[in-house]
Amino acid sequence: MTLQDSFLAQSRLIVVREGEIADVLSRLRPLSLPTVLRADDGAPPRSGDGFWMRLIAQMHSRGMIGDDTLVETITAVHGDPSSRREQLRRAFGAVDVAVVIVVDPAVGDAGPDGGWGSVITELLAVLDAHPHVAAIVRETDDVVVDLDAASRIRPVRLAHASDAARIPSISETKPTSLQDAIRDAAGLRDAAALAIPDSVDVELATMLTQRSDPRALLEALVVADLGAWTEDDHGGLTFTYRETIRRDALDLLRRRWPERRVALSQDVASWHLRRGDQRRAFLFAIDAEDVALVEYLGLRLFPFALTLQEDVFDRIVALPRRRIHESVFLANWVGTRLSHSTLPHLDPREYFDAVVEASGRLPEDVADTERLVLLGIETYALRRLGLATREHATAKRFAREAHRLYEADALDDELAHAFADFAFQTGVSLMVNGDRDASLDLLELVNDFCTRHGILHRRNSVRALQALILSLEGRTHQSLEFSQQVSDDDWPTVWWGGDLRANDKVAGLVRAIVTGDLCEVSRTVGAVQESAIGIENWDIPLFGRILADLANGHAGTARSTFAIASRDHLNRPPHPAVARRLRVYSLTFELLGEGPLPVISSRIGREDGAVPLALRAALDLDHRRVESAARRLAKARRAASTPLQHHLVLIADARLAHAMANEEALASAATELTTLVETHELRIGFVLMSPSERAALLAASASASLRDAIEMVAVLRAHPSRRSDLALTRQQITVLAALAEYGDRREVARRLFLSPATVKAHLRAIYRKLDARSETDAIARAAAAGLLLIAPRGDERDPR
Repeated sequence: MTLQDSFLAQSRLIVVREGEIADVLSRLRPLSLPTVLRADDGAPPRSGDGFWMRLIAQMHSRGMIGDDTLVETITAVHGDPSSRREQLRRAFGAVDVAVVIVVDPAVGDAGPDGGWGSVITELLAVLDAHPHVAAIVRETDDVVVDLDAASRIRPVRLAHASDAARIPSISETKPTSLQDAIRDAAGLRDAAALAIPDSVDVELATMLTQRSDPRALLEALVVADLGAWTEDDHGGLTFTYRETIRRDALDLLRRRWPERRVALSQDVASWHLRRGDQRRAFLFAIDAEDVALVEYLGLRLFPFALTLQEDVFDRIVALPRRRIHESVFLANWVGTRLSHSTLPHLDPREYFDAVVEASGRLPEDVADTERLVLLGIETYALRRLGLATREHATAKRFAREAHRLYEADALDDELAHAFADFAFQTGVSLMVNGDRDASLDLLELVNDFCTRHGILHRRNSVRALQALILSLEGRTHQSLEFSQQVSDDDWPTVWWGGDLRANDKVAGLVRAIVTGDLCEVSRTVGAVQESAIGIENWDIPLFGRILADLANGHAGTARSTFAIASRDHLNRPPHPAVARRLRVYSLTFELLGEGPLPVISSRIGREDGAVPLALRAALDLDHRRVESAARRLAKARRAASTPLQHHLVLIADARLAHAMANEEALASAATELTTLVETHELRIGFVLMSPSERAALLAASASASLRDAIEMVAVLRAHPSRRSDLALTRQQITVLAALAEYGDRREVARRLFLSPATVKAHLRAIYRKLDARSETDAIARAAAAGLLLIAPRGDERDPR
């Protein structure tokens, strides 16, 4: 592992102050030129992070580093400077060939504050650690290499005009563009065509130019010093343009011969495909606007997130929208990437809509596995659009077909990664639509498939999601077993801005909640909120924070926290799974004596399910509506199907039995609650009981485990009258918020289309509930309780 060329053997750091970097490379003897890594191929990098990301991707694509090193280095690139430098040293230490790193800030637009300074610092650290690595760096007015800092790297040579003996300068009469070098139109067109691939051999040049002897043209370009011959990976010679010339040539081709550029890109894509290089074929298929080939290769090269450079996404977005909309895969890819990027002129929903439309136009001859994967993509798009009914139906179709093909051993191995990913996403869709048994069944299939095919990161995702589903059902022991099967094997830390461990973290939080371990909830909720939870589970850590705040006596903070965090999420109707949980949260908040959550109650409908019915029955008992509570509980018992649902229904049953002085019913509830404590450690419902109800439940049972469980859980319930005395209605909150904003009753009346008398009546009720003596006092008390933060926005206010 040495730098064979004598020039680089003597000078491991070459600083170019005048001339072109390509001149330095072209003067090196081709047969001993080490592997060259450069990030300025195509669109220039926008930052120092982008520079290293491209180099690492090149090293991975050339087989110089493995998947683990790729993932670790990409993660470290976005971290703190010290960990980034250390990981870069490790990555280049794993390379067993001589490497030349090219740094050319002149072609980038990052500027001195955009990362080039840090790139130079990190580059020197890599050179210091590894003698098999050399670098060629161009200095600019903004980016200057500190040679004192580089003094430990011996020797350092400066490539500028006075170094003519070492690096001959370029002739003063050399052409600076293709137009200067080639005068006839046909030759100029052919020379521009040669710039489409990174480099060309004689065979590829023949295809691009249709000349009988393209070598003459290539030799002319070399003589004109517009490019150079280099050794390719197979020992043959290929021609490579100087980068500035290549950019000019591509720009010329786009402007003067756009149709030829598209057609030749298609030819190059086919040329690489015939040679088995699917990745390069995919990249040229994009420029060829060959949507069918992009989709075909994209599904087989899945996943892309950690391997393709950012400029590839830019090239896809630059395609005509109608072409993107033709492809299920491409439209979904763009929509997903836009969800994690900042391109305000592009709406992800437009592309998810296109996915659904394109799914209905699939040709008849699509193979079974590919059709199945595209169905999974459609399911995912429907979830992103919030079309829950269609999402659920499509997910059920996917699950049936997946089981059929899997049992027949008919799934195409070429599509293994794509199938695993979208089968997992379909499992998510089944879960959020309440079809948990179907979800667990499909996920078990995906787990077995991923284990067989070595797709370990997706297997971990599956186990984490299974753990979450079981925790939401209250099956805490089973959930923990699945969490313990999640490992660190082949699991990227970051995936398009998301944390693949999020579901596992949320599962742990849910286990802490349902077991009533509010201390553990307080410890873990912060870490969970830092993960990218996704559109399906954003509310769970929020509920954990509410419980933690209430347990610590911070009711106003709990209300404010929920209002602020949920407002943006509720700009559109929430997914049904989230809506169901939000109803439960609002009812729980009200049962704990803190009043309802207007931001929730006003934006979601009512739905009868086991848990909402049980909680409404408990609210009926708070208001001494015993008969209504009994009717609701009868329905809740029939609807309950999971351990957690049974637990909460039994809590309401015990409260009803206590209110009716029915000792037999109370003893029966105590027995069943004891069973759930012993089998699943379910205790959260005990926070909804008053001290007297707890005492009655313990008196009805001799179980030590029930006594321990009740004593472990804090009492969060306030006196029921607190809720009715202090809770403001949505109309009252609106009026008070408007008064705080405008400061004048008449202006409040005008803005809200109310009469002054109505505003005055609202304020009297507010004063009574808040025990306030003035407008200022009422506003201060409401603000302290977090009530003003949940008032509707100006365009939503209509209390009538």
